[in-house]
Amino acid sequence: MRKFWTLMRVQLKSGAIATTDGTTKQWKKLLLYLVLLVCMLPTLVLIAMLFYYGFDYMRLLDQAGYLMNVGFLMTAVIIFLFSIFAIPSVYYFSKDIDHLLVLPIKPEVILTSKLAVCIVYEYLFAAAVLVPMYISFVLQIGFSFLSFLCFLVIFLTLPIYPLVLSSVLTMVIMRFVPFFNNRDRFNLIGGIIVVAAALGLSFWMQTMETEDMSAVLMALMDGNNSLMQFGTMLFPFVPSAALSCFHGDLLQLLLYLGITAISLVVFLICGKLLYFKGAIGGSETSHSRHTFDQKQLSESRHHSVFRTYLIKEFKILFRTPVFFTNCVLTALLMPIILTVAVYTSLQGMDLRAFITPQLLESIPNLWCYVLVISFLVGSFMGGINMISSTAISREGTNAYFMKFIPVPVETQAFAKAACGIIISAVSGWLLLIPLHLVLSYPIYLDLIFVVGSLVSVIMTNLFGILIDLLRPKLVWEQEAAAVKQNLNGVISILLSFLLAAVCFGLLYIGWDQVLLIAIGLLVIQIVLSFLLYVGVKRAGTRLLSQI
Repeated sequence: MRKFWTLMRVQLKSGAIATTDGTTKQWKKLLLYLVLLVCMLPTLVLIAMLFYYGFDYMRLLDQAGYLMNVGFLMTAVIIFLFSIFAIPSVYYFSKDIDHLLVLPIKPEVILTSKLAVCIVYEYLFAAAVLVPMYISFVLQIGFSFLSFLCFLVIFLTLPIYPLVLSSVLTMVIMRFVPFFNNRDRFNLIGGIIVVAAALGLSFWMQTMETEDMSAVLMALMDGNNSLMQFGTMLFPFVPSAALSCFHGDLLQLLLYLGITAISLVVFLICGKLLYFKGAIGGSETSHSRHTFDQKQLSESRHHSVFRTYLIKEFKILFRTPVFFTNCVLTALLMPIILTVAVYTSLQGMDLRAFITPQLLESIPNLWCYVLVISFLVGSFMGGINMISSTAISREGTNAYFMKFIPVPVETQAFAKAACGIIISAVSGWLLLIPLHLVLSYPIYLDLIFVVGSLVSVIMTNLFGILIDLLRPKLVWEQEAAAVKQNLNGVISILLSFLLAAVCFGLLYIGWDQVLLIAIGLLVIQIVLSFLLYVGVKRAGTRLLSQI
């Protein structure tokens, strides 16, 4: 036990959960955290309102407790999906693995210490969902000490089961599939496979939960919170957690803790049997011995400096598995997720029969609506992949190389931003393919969408590269930290969400003034893009003096 606490304390102190590179002053970090909290307040208020009015509505059906199931299940699913990316990096590919494997420490001790660190990661997200849920529950249903005690215990232990699930999956793959016992192979191919399997599993879970619709309807009509008995195959602890928290039932709490304890026992057994054999050699990377001949070297001189640096950035993004899965793959998966979600919600409905080209052409200022929607999509896609907002940080301690090569630093910055612009724009434009499959509309609307989304993509990516130029995170132990533990990426995502929300809000409240809104947003974004362009040029010079 002493070794466990020592390892856990060392990993936390060494920056396992740090979001800066250690050079930022304390008051600046506190101010930044405060700004992020303020930016998150609208989201927290929205979640609280959804649960508050949800409890009010479901109480009329005598099914208010089912919202507890929804909150716990949503938290567990998202933790499971996101931990699929984090677990391989923390367990197998971090730089401390080579030092820990040679020490007289049992594998289960190493794993439990790393699992504990991962649990600390997830508390912030769990609090963002579960705390508003419980506050809404208290306001609508009432407060009891036993219920609060059960909620506190569940909150502290909820991340364990989904993290154990993804950990066991990762250990089995690393142990029994030798092809993946290589850092680059596992992160690149294994990441794609596991993410695709997780997405398929989540959609499968949705169909499994509703396959016996008659039973669900009967439970709904029965009232008395009978829906709370329905659980899931993948997360069997959800009904017990919801029942114990809603009723203050200590027996259900013991059942929930029993399921969690069993998962921990399975985790420790798998760690003892599988971890060492899968971790040995995990820090190895592939290396190419390709050599260039004189013809290839001479051909490379014909390319412009900007194009050459842009190609170099693309190669790093696609060849570094952590950067690919966290930046590029995120952007490419988003159109697929949205497409599948739309097709699932339509349930075979043919929109062509309801929304005809004649109907669309009869809408006044239709192109303005398309332009504002393109701004919304471009803003969202521009920041969600974090390519530009982590471009300088991904250089790490090699950032000094930017000072020595005969390329102006602003050219390097704009080439890095161009990577984010291209991938963001393409991921947004891919949405047009499924849209054409369900709707018939004039092709000129596609051109308006392409131009409008490109304007928003350029603006958000220039903002992202500017933020990373001003405060890069250059000190990190593993590549994942440059992306996942970088507040610049979080700021970029929050900004993209804010811009998308502004576009949606203006379109919702001012639909009768859509022409003025569309032109105003276009002019504002062009002006801001120019100002950001000037800011990036000046920030590049400032960066050189800091490295």
